[in-house]
Amino acid sequence: MITNNNFTIKALCISLIIVIPITCSASANQIEAMGKQIAEHGSNAIPACAICHGAQGEGNLKAGYPKLASVGAQYLQEQMNLYASGQRTNTIMQQYAAALTTQQRMAVTTYYADLPARDLKPKDLGGVRVTQLLENGDPARG
Repeated sequence: MITNNNFTIKALCISLIIVIPITCSASANQIEAMGKQIAEHGSNAIPACAICHGAQGEGNLKAGYPKLASVGAQYLQEQMNLYASGQRTNTIMQQYAAALTTQQRMAVTTYYADLPARDLKPKDLGGVRVTQLLENGDPARG
């Protein structure tokens, strides 16, 4: 009897060891797919995030849209939740964040956080003035 119970417990443990990672992996894959879908195509009547933040999350600094690629998922999610609740204000982002569910916000922020950061060249940041600031600093500030 004890041997059978031990066998049953061992079999159950082995089954769980096999099943749990597969289930978690499927959930992670679903979240990743949801995040990519929202970033590239939009969701809940909001446009794709990539329209403003770029296909690779590189942002558009000249237009005022920040880079999202490789920024921490927790930070991005906190900001999206603040927009959704109205605690952080930006007319566009408040509307878009509020239209997404908590799970959708988590998915899209995780998607962007997992993208590799793109190396920015001074010309990407605004041209000659930025190059001067990077190389020499701001003479007006000493």
